Amino acid sequence: MVGDGEIQLVDIFLEELNLDKFEATGSKKKFLKNNKKSMEEENQVIELSGQIMYSPEDEEAFKYIFGMEFKMEGEFKISLVYETYFILKNNNSLEINDNMLAERFNYHIWPYVTEQINNITSKMDLDGGIIIPSYGMISNES
Repeated sequence: MVGDGEIQLVDIFLEELNLDKFEATGSKKKFLKNNKKSMEEENQVIELSGQIMYSPEDEEAFKYIFGMEFKMEGEFKISLVYETYFILKNNNSLEINDNMLAERFNYHIWPYVTEQINNITSKMDLDGGIIIPSYGMISNES
């Protein structure tokens, strides 16, 4: 049975971009070994951004876009873009607002996003890995 405001994912995909720059440096382990000192000197930058979009004309359909960029000394960059479409089922008794969306999103979708990103970044063999926030940051546009 579907409860009030339950989120059902419609389409999910995760895309890796700019990997050609990474592959051009040779093997991952060799590149990371050669640049280990710079990583320890805090020259790595992680940028995270996310947005939920929905239209007042179609209040059940939502689109979420999440982006992450990992950069190191301007030579090395991996961009990850995650996009999902989802719908709220049986939400007749609920008013759609930012708080309700954030609650549903953080419970239903954010764990999936972080799992997918961790799957990719774990293959990078980085010391300490990349830390992803435990909750999503969202903004809405009507």
